[in-house]
Amino acid sequence: RAKARLKFLFLNHGWTAESFVAEINHRLGYDLAPAVSDVAPEQAYRDHVGLHRQQQEGLFYAGFSIPSVRTSPTQLLQIADLADTYGPGRLRTTAMQNIIVLAVPDDQRDTLPRAAAQHGLALHGSPFQRGTVSCTGSQYCKLAITETKQFSLVLAHELEQRLPQFQYALRVHIAGCPNACGQHY
Repeated sequence: RAKARLKFLFLNHGWTAESFVAEINHRLGYDLAPAVSDVAPEQAYRDHVGLHRQQQEGLFYAGFSIPSVRTSPTQLLQIADLADTYGPGRLRTTAMQNIIVLAVPDDQRDTLPRAAAQHGLALHGSPFQRGTVSCTGSQYCKLAITETKQFSLVLAHELEQRLPQFQYALRVHIAGCPNACGQHY
């Protein structure tokens, strides 16, 4: 099991990014297209939370901060309804475990946040709430040795109470075992 991860090849067999791509190309039988250059956003937060302009002219996306991915079916349905009402009904999830409503027209960008607030859905959050990620923990995973979701919610709330003026981007990753589902690396 410990040898079934890519890190084993890189750490114990001296693989590099170049040798990894070469091996993939060899196994596929053709060369993959080169990577597209990445343009990093300039803002401090890179979690897509809030209302942001899309590349397409006149469209915005709304990123909902989901505290430790603890949300109810009702809240998920409300986000889906917002996506249908204020856009074409397209949703995405992010690596930070948030939900994005895509293609919100410019004329709806002021009404969507008000409608979301009426349902108690967060288009913004404290640095602690929006920067906390956790695995499913012992509640849903047989490999986990500890509970993580409730702990992460309590931790974020406690930090908000102790440091109410804190405004810097922060990431807190909580994992219940060494398998990295909570992205603790």
